[in-house]
Amino acid sequence: MHSTFMGLEMGKRGVFAHQTAIHTTGNNLANLNTEGYSRQRVRIGTVDPLYDPGLARVHTPGQLGQGPSTERIERVFDMLHENQVISTSDDLGYWQTRDFYINKLELIYNEPNDVSVRTYMDRFWNSWQDVAENPESLAARTQVVHNGKALSESINHRHTALQEQRVLLNDDIKVTVAEINQKTETIAKLNVQIARVQAMGDEPNDLMDKRDLLVRELAQLVPISVHHQDNDEFRINIEGRVLVQGELSHPLSVVANPSDGNLAQVRWGVADAPHQRDSYHDLYIAQGGKLSALIELRDHDVMDEIRKLDAMTVHLVDVVNDLHRQGAGISGLGGVDFFRQNVYVENSTGSIDTTGDGNLDSTYLFRITGANSLNEQQQVGLSGELTLSASNGALITVSYSANDTVGDIISRINYSGADIVARLDAQGNLALKGSLSSNGDTPDFVIRHIEDSGQFLVGYAGLLNASGAEGAFDYQNPDAVNAQLRVTQGVSFQTTPLQRPAAWIAVNEAIVSDANHVAAARPLLGSGEVAIGDNTMALAISQIRHEKVMIDRLTSMDDFFADSAALIGIKGSEAQETHQAFSTIYKNLDDIRQSISGVNEAEEFMNLVKFQHGFAASARFISVVDQMLDTIVNRLKV
Repeated sequence: MHSTFMGLEMGKRGVFAHQTAIHTTGNNLANLNTEGYSRQRVRIGTVDPLYDPGLARVHTPGQLGQGPSTERIERVFDMLHENQVISTSDDLGYWQTRDFYINKLELIYNEPNDVSVRTYMDRFWNSWQDVAENPESLAARTQVVHNGKALSESINHRHTALQEQRVLLNDDIKVTVAEINQKTETIAKLNVQIARVQAMGDEPNDLMDKRDLLVRELAQLVPISVHHQDNDEFRINIEGRVLVQGELSHPLSVVANPSDGNLAQVRWGVADAPHQRDSYHDLYIAQGGKLSALIELRDHDVMDEIRKLDAMTVHLVDVVNDLHRQGAGISGLGGVDFFRQNVYVENSTGSIDTTGDGNLDSTYLFRITGANSLNEQQQVGLSGELTLSASNGALITVSYSANDTVGDIISRINYSGADIVARLDAQGNLALKGSLSSNGDTPDFVIRHIEDSGQFLVGYAGLLNASGAEGAFDYQNPDAVNAQLRVTQGVSFQTTPLQRPAAWIAVNEAIVSDANHVAAARPLLGSGEVAIGDNTMALAISQIRHEKVMIDRLTSMDDFFADSAALIGIKGSEAQETHQAFSTIYKNLDDIRQSISGVNEAEEFMNLVKFQHGFAASARFISVVDQMLDTIVNRLKV
C-alpha cells in the first residue's frame, strides 16, 4: 500500500514543475528584446507509476501515478528555416556592401556642374576655340593656360578621390577580416562549452543562441555552410574549406601586397604559423558576402575607374602634346609640350632594364606613328595578316585584303581584342597605341608586339622596316626602335608614360610661366616663323573633343564621359535594386524564423496564467493532504 505521505511528494512535484515553467516563462519575457534569443519551453512529463508489473506488487486497482517531473528545458528552434536565413545572408551582405560603396562612387562622379571634370574639359576646348578666333590675343592664350591648369587639377582631384575610396575599402577589408576571425574564434569556444553542457545531459540553450547569432552575422560576411555532424562536432565551411570545426577555428590573414601599393591581400591561415598546411596560405577567392564585395569593389570597380581615368588622361596628354609640338607660339618657339610629360623610361628609345641586372632587356613604347599619310576611305590593295599582342597575353591575328579600306583595318584592329588601339592622327598618319595592361607582365600603355606578314604596316603606312617575324616589333627587344621601326624615314614614337597619369597631369611649367608659348600657328617651312593670324594648330586642338582618339575602344573624349557616367549609374541601379530584393527575401525568411523561435508577449502571458493556475492547484492539493494528515495524526491519534 502506498504511503500516507505520498500526496505531499506528489503535490511538491507539481509545485516544482509549475514553478520551473513560471520561471522559464519569466525568462522568455525578460528576453523579449534580446537579439538572437530563442524562446524556451519546459517539457513536463509524468513520474513512473508507483508499482511495476509483477507478482510481488501490492494488489491495488490500477497503477497510481506519482505526479509530474520536469524532463528538460528546450528552446524552440527550426533548423530548416535557420539554414534558409543563412543561405540568403551572404547575398544580402554582398549587395548591401556594393550598394553602399557604389553610391559613394556615384557621388564622386556627380560633382556640381561648375566644378566637374567634364565642365573643365569643355572650358578647355572652348578656350582653344577662342585662341583660334583670336590667334594674336595674349588674353586668350592666358585663358587656355588657366583652363588647362583647372582641368589638370580636376583630374588630379578625381584620381585622389578614387584612390581614397580604394584606401577606405582596404581599411574595411582589414576590419572585416578581424571581425570574421573574432567571430570564428568565439564560435569555436562556444562549441567547447556547449559540448561540456551536453555531456552532463543538460540543454545549453543560451549558449546555442549565442552561437547561432554569431553564425548568422558571419554568414553576411562570408559565404558559409553549416554542418551538424553529431553532438561533438559543429563545422562551418567556406566553399569546401573548413573555417570552424569543433574547438578549432582557421583564421584568415591580411598580408601586404607590394605589387599593389601594399594594400591588403586576404589569405587563408596565419602567415607566421609554419605548422599549418600549405593550402591554408592560399589567396581567399570565395564569392559572396561582405568580404568578397569589398575585395571586388577595391580591385575591380574602383580600380577600373582609376584605369579608365588614366587612359583618358594619357590620350589627352599625348594628342594635345603631339599637335602642340608641331605648332609655335607668338615668339615662333615650337616643339613645346602643352602638358608635362612624365615618362616611365628615361631612355629616349624606351630601352629599359626590367630585371635590375644592369642590362637593358626591353623596350617600353606607348605610341608608334607611321611616316606615311593615309586616307581612311582609300582601299589598300594589299593582303596580309597582322599579329598583335592581346589583352590576355596571347597573340591574335587580324587579316586584311586588297578590297579593305584603311578605315576597315583600323576598325578591325580596335575591336580585335588586342591591347593596341589604332587611329589616324591629324596629318593622316597611322598611330598605334598601347592600352591598359591586363596580364601583369608589363605596365599600362606598353606596345608589346606588332607584326605584319604583308606590306600594310611596312611600305604602306611606313611603320615597320620589314614584313614577317624578322621585322616584328617586340617589347622584349631592347633595341626594337632602331632595329624594327623606320625611324630614319619619319616614324615617330612616344615612350611609355609614368604610371597613374591622372595623378600627375599638369600644364608644362614653361607655358605656365609664359603664355606666349601657347602654340596657335604652324611654323612656316624653313623659316621657323609664324604667319600673322595663323590659327591652324589652335583649331586642330579645339577639334580633339570630337575626334576618334580611341580611349579604350571608345571614340571621343565626350564619349568617355558619357560612358563613364552611364556605367556608374547602371551599376548603382543594379546594386540598389538587388540589395532591396535580397533585403525583402531575408526579412521574410527571418520573420518566419522569428514566428517560430521568437518570444510572443501575448502567448507568454497566457502561459504565465496557465502555469500560475497549475502552481496554485498543486499548492491547494498539498493543503488538502496536510488537512488529511492533521486529521489522522492529531484527531485519530494514529
